[in-house]
Amino acid sequence: MKLAINLQKYDVVSLDIFDTLWLRTVAKPIDIFEYVWKKAVSDGITNIDITPYEFLKLRVEMERRARSRYAHREVVLEDIYNEMPTYIVKSKEMLMQAEIETEMRLGYLNPDIHELIKEASRQKKKIVLLSDMYLNKMQIIQLLESARFDIKLVDEIIVSCEKRSSKQEGVLYEELFRLFPEVQKSRILHIGDNKYSDYEQALNYGLHAFHYDVIPTKMNSVYDYEKIRHNIPQPEILSLRKIATQQVDFVDDKEKTAFEIGASIVGPFLTLFVSHVVKRMQKLNINNIYPLMREGFLLSELLKREIEDQQLSINVKAIYTSRKVSYIGAIEKIDREEIENIIGVRNLTIRELITIFGLDEHGFKEAKYYFDTKLKVSHSIPFDNYASLKEYMIERLLDEENKNKIEDYVKQERRLYIEYLEQEINNLMDAATIDIGCVGRIQEWTERALRLEQREFHLKHFLGMGVTEDRVYNGINIEGYTGTFAEHINMMTTIHRTPDVLEKLISVCEGSTIGYQRVGNKIVPLQDESIKNERLTNIVFEGILNFQQYWFYFRKQKPEIADKVIDNKKGCLEILHRMIDIPTLKEVELIMSFEADTNFGTNHKQPIITKENLDLLENKGIEFIDKCNVSYSYQNSNIVWPKGLITLKDEFYYLRKALKNSAGNEIIKNMQEVVENVYNLGIEEVALYGAGENGRQFYFICKLYNIKVSCFIDRKESLWGRMKEGVTICGLEEAIGNGNRNFIITSLFSISEIKDYIEKSFKEFVTEPKIFYV
Repeated sequence: MKLAINLQKYDVVSLDIFDTLWLRTVAKPIDIFEYVWKKAVSDGITNIDITPYEFLKLRVEMERRARSRYAHREVVLEDIYNEMPTYIVKSKEMLMQAEIETEMRLGYLNPDIHELIKEASRQKKKIVLLSDMYLNKMQIIQLLESARFDIKLVDEIIVSCEKRSSKQEGVLYEELFRLFPEVQKSRILHIGDNKYSDYEQALNYGLHAFHYDVIPTKMNSVYDYEKIRHNIPQPEILSLRKIATQQVDFVDDKEKTAFEIGASIVGPFLTLFVSHVVKRMQKLNINNIYPLMREGFLLSELLKREIEDQQLSINVKAIYTSRKVSYIGAIEKIDREEIENIIGVRNLTIRELITIFGLDEHGFKEAKYYFDTKLKVSHSIPFDNYASLKEYMIERLLDEENKNKIEDYVKQERRLYIEYLEQEINNLMDAATIDIGCVGRIQEWTERALRLEQREFHLKHFLGMGVTEDRVYNGINIEGYTGTFAEHINMMTTIHRTPDVLEKLISVCEGSTIGYQRVGNKIVPLQDESIKNERLTNIVFEGILNFQQYWFYFRKQKPEIADKVIDNKKGCLEILHRMIDIPTLKEVELIMSFEADTNFGTNHKQPIITKENLDLLENKGIEFIDKCNVSYSYQNSNIVWPKGLITLKDEFYYLRKALKNSAGNEIIKNMQEVVENVYNLGIEEVALYGAGENGRQFYFICKLYNIKVSCFIDRKESLWGRMKEGVTICGLEEAIGNGNRNFIITSLFSISEIKDYIEKSFKEFVTEPKIFYV
């Protein structure tokens, strides 16, 4: 992200460190502590057999106790470890060093902020790092230098633990004024991620401030959805995904969403898939790879950039193929079974079936009034002396004359297809193809066509995801990145049920390949009409390629962690699966308008969510549409994306279901039961007692049930008047004065004490409060 900051307006640039300059490869800062304990165990310095998670809880409590001893609440690392019972480890000093080393191992520089600092240095600005943190100045220098940060770029490092004051209180900013008394406050800029301490407090003290709103999880963001559905997939690259989505050029909401989908969802999946494929090619000594169009254009770009970044010599060339042309080339004989197979193709009409087999419509003139009828319903249409229109078509196609014509046409098309492949592929004995997947039909049909033309070949096929066990059993050399033998079938079934969503996000908008023709001494592909998604598709591509550039940086900084990320195939698929399984409203509003085509010899084109789909939703309701997830043709519904359709009607329908079905977080489930109880009682507005992280979770769940949160209540007067998620924080007396009678206690501790406090505050009132809690 190129930050939209004019540095020339300032003499001093102050920057936050953690989650601004310094990023971590964990989902939450406290997750570092689990890795600290793992290192301590590995180093042999532990005296007690506890789990990494138990140490995390211990480390958090140690810090709480240390801070409670001081009115200013600022502590150094030694203060925290002095709270630890002596029997936990052999040496507290060694455990402290393990924590610092773990911070180094799991942290890296934010390239955007690092570049901003270098630019500020080039412009001769004074640069200060300003942090609320328990690590002291020397420890922070040690941390930054471990990532090859030139500490000479910085004029000063000010840390709250050494000054015993904080940005949270605002007092730490006075250190800047003492450091640069000659500089006007308006000529000092502070940049940081915390909206209150880095932005609002900086403004309160007269500085200019820039809220670097990247790392904190936004309410109702895709990362909240992922946490609920898959418990934070790929936490190592969570920060990387977030910074990759930042793009100041887009003001249109749909363009911004398109970029974010590319940079944070599809980009990670494709980038890691491509990195994996190149690694596999090196191991297998394969030097040529051929992405299959139409996804092949984007895959080619990603492969070429990956190969260039690794300074390898691998040939990449996209080839034009499709399900239609590979299927025609694979037909060995025309019989009833073959015709039944093609009749099952989605959206194919009578006219298109005739055309696919190279026949003349005139030969089927008896059925001309049904030419635009879909084959899927032809079995239910009576026709002359035949059992149905479907039976008429099968019998006519199988009469001797038509059968011979079809077989001649198939041979002709197959020869053109094979000649095209030989023209484009350097060596059929040393080549790989790459495709998104999922069942490997094109790969199977292509190999069958090669065999029918008696060609020798040795092909390796890479798929992003695969449910290909039958094809592998039959000798086709396919491997799927996120599954070959249906390893993650529960997720892949959802994605495969709605293939158009992913296909349209990663495919160029030119038409599908429908055949080949000879032009001079070359075979050139023939293409169908293009689809109309170009502007937004290009922005999705831009986001995808942007993530890849950040990935290259990350891999250089953290090669071992990068390898771990690539190997976490399940986590990679989870990121993609969530978008289709539990989409956000913004994602649906963007994707629904993408035009989809069936890509099998049919001219059928329509938006992913149609007006007919919306009418069906209104007429039959959410429960019926939810059942349509079993198949596209369920009761002739023809709905491409039922989950997207339902999200338009009820934004949080699938999120609520995910919460109920989640076995991974009992606390969240209990919170949901509380809110559902409130909802079932018909209560439409509540006050949340507690403004901490649990309060935020309750706010989120209330939003899922369309329950308004009037305020957050907290006993800390220092919080009163502030905003949390756009809602005011106040004291109980003010909340009651404003008419609040319904309360949810968000704390999981001191519930009885808080309940008694609320009830006592209502003794003077006729009405009694309604109080809900876990």
